[in-house]
Amino acid sequence: MAAFQKMQQGFHHELKAVTGANKSARGTPLTSGTRATNIARSSRNVAKLNIVSQVQTSNLVKFSQYTKFLGNGLAVIDFGGRVGNIHNSYKAGGNWEREMFIESSSFALSALTGTAVVNAGSAALGFMMTS
Repeated sequence: MAAFQKMQQGFHHELKAVTGANKSARGTPLTSGTRATNIARSSRNVAKLNIVSQVQTSNLVKFSQYTKFLGNGLAVIDFGGRVGNIHNSYKAGGNWEREMFIESSSFALSALTGTAVVNAGSAALGFMMTS
């Protein structure tokens, strides 16, 4: 748990460094998962992501390199925690089948959301690199 918290704090600091200059009231795709998902699902063009300078693009590329490494680690930690919850429910004599359904559904939904955000980010980077 301590390692997970340390990794979360490092991720939070990196996120602040990348998005520090943008003070949008609604949040940015990198700070608001809901906003990122809405942009990824909508038919808006990539310019709405507000990446307007080479410095921001460079910071986003660096951030994506960190998240590629951290993303796999976070997925493993998340999956392990969910399996632990199911196991604890089983050991306590609880309704572990229900717990397994809830945890697996939640994991699948978070994986789909993460994939949508990554795809939107990749499209934005591709657009910025070609422009």
